[in-house]
Amino acid sequence: MARATDSTGTDADSSHSFFPVADFIGGQVKMVDSLQPPISKYITVNHKTTPLPATDAEFKALAAAFRQPDINDPALKKSYKESSYADQSIPSIVFSYTTTDPAPEIRKIDVIISPDPAQTIR
Repeated sequence: MARATDSTGTDADSSHSFFPVADFIGGQVKMVDSLQPPISKYITVNHKTTPLPATDAEFKALAAAFRQPDINDPALKKSYKESSYADQSIPSIVFSYTTTDPAPEIRKIDVIISPDPAQTIR
């Protein structure tokens, strides 16, 4: 089983928190609820992608799939390794969470944060 590490590759103790992916996505859902922009979804079948309008319910269901399981949960956290780096080409900081353990449903998460926190891309 992989052990949680920080960006230097050393063991991360239980006080080290990963990026709060579930909370971030929850905040984005609230912002969409508040601003009510048009929502699109993209369906790909046989290498052909079609954009379609999405309902609020569809959006919330799709977003919910990315909120659970939460890798900050102590039972899951020990299976993940965190690495981070600054990507000057887009300027951003990338946090990557990976596991080699076949048990967790989520194998990899990349969080890309721009210098302006209001502009976080994923």
